[in-house]
Amino acid sequence: MKRIILVIFVSFISNTYAGITKWVDENNQVHYSDQPPPGITSKKSLVNSLVDTPTQTTNEIETGDTKKTEEQLSSEPKTIAEREIELKKTLKEKQEAADKSAKEQANQKNNLANCNNAKISLKGLQSGMRMMDIDMNGERFYLDDMQRQQRISDTQEDINRLCK
Repeated sequence: MKRIILVIFVSFISNTYAGITKWVDENNQVHYSDQPPPGITSKKSLVNSLVDTPTQTTNEIETGDTKKTEEQLSSEPKTIAEREIELKKTLKEKQEAADKSAKEQANQKNNLANCNNAKISLKGLQSGMRMMDIDMNGERFYLDDMQRQQRISDTQEDINRLCK
């Protein structure tokens, strides 16, 4: 008795899912039927209403209504591999952004330290004290007024460039 009920149940289920198609006509009206729409001979272009796979019918191609089809394709669920690729791409972009941010912060810190050193150097040059420097041979020499003025102008340019 159970076998007979099972056979009847399976036959009803298979009949309900078989051959139902969904198609859109020229007036953008949706039709459901067990017969293919007029003018379409390829079963590949029909959309089964039970499996909502977005495909483009011949009528949609003829009317140029591809926007709807593209929207349907974008709503299609992605595979695990596609999601993994997107995840890796997103993680890579986030890592690059974090690296760029860290590099910019390091440059700002470096510029701030160089700015402070240039200001200290400028104060020393403007103080009027005798300044000494070492030449390429390792010998000490004192800066004259022209050299001091040149160093003051160079240091001021550095401050203008570094202290923004």
